[in-house]
Amino acid sequence: MFKFKKASPLSRRLLIAILLSSSIVTLIITAIQLTLDYRNDINLLRSRLDQIKESVVQPIANSIWNFNKKQYNIQLQGILNLDDIIFVEIRNQEGKLIIKKGKNQTTQTIRETFPLVAHDFGKENHVGQLTVVASLSHIYRNLMDKVLVILASQAIKTILISAVIIFAFYYLVTRHLQHISRYTRNFNLENSSDCQLKRSQYKQPDELDYIVTSLNKFKHDLKEKHDNIIVLNKNLEKTVQKRTLALTEKQKQLEKLATHDPLTDLYNRRKFDELFDQQWHYTERNSTNFSLAIIDIDYFKNYNDNYGHEKGDEVLKQVARALVDSVKRPQDSISRFGGEEFVLLLPEIDMRGFRHVLQNVKDNINKLNIIHEKSVVSNKLTVTIGGVLGIPSQENSQQHFFAEADKNLYHGKKHGRNQIVATQLT
Repeated sequence: MFKFKKASPLSRRLLIAILLSSSIVTLIITAIQLTLDYRNDINLLRSRLDQIKESVVQPIANSIWNFNKKQYNIQLQGILNLDDIIFVEIRNQEGKLIIKKGKNQTTQTIRETFPLVAHDFGKENHVGQLTVVASLSHIYRNLMDKVLVILASQAIKTILISAVIIFAFYYLVTRHLQHISRYTRNFNLENSSDCQLKRSQYKQPDELDYIVTSLNKFKHDLKEKHDNIIVLNKNLEKTVQKRTLALTEKQKQLEKLATHDPLTDLYNRRKFDELFDQQWHYTERNSTNFSLAIIDIDYFKNYNDNYGHEKGDEVLKQVARALVDSVKRPQDSISRFGGEEFVLLLPEIDMRGFRHVLQNVKDNINKLNIIHEKSVVSNKLTVTIGGVLGIPSQENSQQHFFAEADKNLYHGKKHGRNQIVATQLT
């Protein structure tokens, strides 16, 4: 029983169901049988009382009428010797006790009273009444003994039958269900083995076979769907990754379009304003030098008119590359300010270094050797540079810096172009 309780709740429930149903049936059958036996015993007792009425009452009445005391004593003793009769008495017509025998009791008894009528020469003479008391204790004891015997025998039969049923149920059903349960608990799609019952294969499949077949089919279907989901996930990951890269690239392109000039790939006017503001405030806080230079291509309108705008765009690209090659520090920036004008921002640099960078710019552009037949100052493309250097302050504001650089540029263009004009603010 302990094994079933520990390992097989289903067998335990089956055992409880068998015991309960068997007990109920046993109680019902026992109650019916005891009722029938009780009725039979009562009927037997009443038939015994009827025999007393038929065979003894009249002789007792005659003995009393004849005052034959010895005779009715013997007759009463004979009644008392009958089974279950415990008390007899005779009373006269006035109710006065004539004789009694045995022990009278009021519970678990049947009491019968018979009139005593003596016949003398065809005349009926009422001489009294006979009372007979029969005890039911013997009947009750017999019923109790039968109850114990029936219950004991039924209990033994129930236990034996239950044990056989439980063993058969465990062997035929429970152990296979436990095997299926262990298989499902350790269910793994990577495990290719199917669930198999540990028994010989029957010709006619039963419910357990149907369960195992359905379980294996479910596993195969689930495995197929799982594999399909894995493939779909991989494809989805690739698609998402591809689209993410495309979106990232698009975002970078949009960000670049927002901050870079599409022709020269230099910073545009918007980004220049942002960098100008950041670097100017940075050098202002640290009280360090800040420099700005405006670069203008000499007679670029004449170049466009003579060679065409397509050639002009190509020249702008070459000049932009020359500017990039001239600036080495990561904190320096180059922006296309508009048309043929470019702006350099060079923070934290002294005047000597500033002039050196500007000279590199001019030399690198000269090295391009771009023919410019419509230039007044040279037959090659040249630039004029206006620069300013100083420490940002309330007096040396951003507007003042830019205005000074623009003034120097204008001065260079007015006095022959193809030159560098750089001053330092005090």
